Amino acid sequence: MFARYTDNMHHLLIACCCLLSQALPAQTSKPQLLRINKPILFEQLTADLHPDQLFRLYRTNLKLKQVRPNRHDSAVKDSTVTVSTPADQLALFKNRYNTSLLSASFTSNKVKFNGLQVGVTKELFCRTLHVSPAYTVYAFTDGMEDFVQLTCTFANGKLKTVEYKYLINPAGID
Repeated sequence: MFARYTDNMHHLLIACCCLLSQALPAQTSKPQLLRINKPILFEQLTADLHPDQLFRLYRTNLKLKQVRPNRHDSAVKDSTVTVSTPADQLALFKNRYNTSLLSASFTSNKVKFNGLQVGVTKELFCRTLHVSPAYTVYAFTDGMEDFVQLTCTFANGKLKTVEYKYLINPAGID
């Protein structure tokens, strides 16, 4: 009787180990995401992403992608301009009245985010922004509307990528 009990326990232990060994890799391979919806913090992080400033900073890398008449004033031409460097990708909307950032991905340290830049340690980032260091991806949104998101991704304890993107179609915003 004791031998049968021991065999059953042995099989149960093996089954548990098999289940755990399959579950653990799946948990560690997924990056942990923290979503933060604080408009003031978002404004601080994106203060240096002023479109006119970015237009000047990347002037030598600008490429015209599309030109079309403005839907409100046919005398005005709207342009979409892109920047593609080995480290950074940007898309800007421009006309004679306005410049807007449509999307961006930064892996260089050319641009600062609340005084922080790509390459900063996770410890300094989390201490400066008062966020938990338990995550690898931090997604900051612009407030109640959640039109725009700034995503900061860490690898090996350092900020590797910062992405700026609209969560909705910006052409639908008037």
